[in-house]
Amino acid sequence: MPVLDGGSHVDDPRSCVERRMTPNGFLFLFFIMNTLNYMERVVVSGSSEKILEFIRESVSTHVNTYFGALTSIFIGGYSIASIVFGYYVTRVRPFRVVVFGLICWLLAAVASGLAPNWVLLIARMVSGVGEAGFQIVIPAYINDTYPKERVGFSMSVLYAALSFGTAVGFMLSGFVSQHYSWRLMYLAVAPLMIPAIVILFFVSYEPSKNEESSVSFCSATLSLLKTPLFIASFIVEAAGVYLCGAYLAFGNQLLIHL
Repeated sequence: MPVLDGGSHVDDPRSCVERRMTPNGFLFLFFIMNTLNYMERVVVSGSSEKILEFIRESVSTHVNTYFGALTSIFIGGYSIASIVFGYYVTRVRPFRVVVFGLICWLLAAVASGLAPNWVLLIARMVSGVGEAGFQIVIPAYINDTYPKERVGFSMSVLYAALSFGTAVGFMLSGFVSQHYSWRLMYLAVAPLMIPAIVILFFVSYEPSKNEESSVSFCSATLSLLKTPLFIASFIVEAAGVYLCGAYLAFGNQLLIHL
């Protein structure tokens, strides 16, 4: 199990990236990546007026349904991919999962910026799949490799990007969509992730193995479904996402019309 200390040794199995970057360096990189994730995630809501105009031009009926589906399908892709990635991350190098997810995210962001009509729905779903790879691995990586006295602080910095990225994404997407085009936000944010993809490709971290690694996907899923604490947490989280997702999609329109 690697320890991030910035030192080097002839027999050190860590990658060159891990030897050269400090914990603070990785944490800053993760913060920027998570900020970009949430900036990209809220473009639909922040640019709601212009995207609704796009939807009206693309589909003649069920405009609000299509608009709500842009948020719902992202969550659907994210949820399903989280389950799959969470299982297979024990069978391949975790950062290979992150890189694969980020490549999906990058392609989805570009596709969102270029997409005509219903293709935007597919792009948003793939974006959710891509983001899941990052969110599944990085918190576990911090918990596993950072000094115990720094784990809480590091997690708080990582998740501070949620609020920061959402706030910045709302403001920028609203401004850009009004003065230029909502598509520009996707096309501008996407390439900013490329340096992070390149860096993380060379991270060789592998978690310690345990007996759970040999459990099949179905057995692992059934085991979770028999755990009352997991079921309770799942229901509470689902309710929270339901409420927040609905307001994220239609909150802007509600305030504008009020």
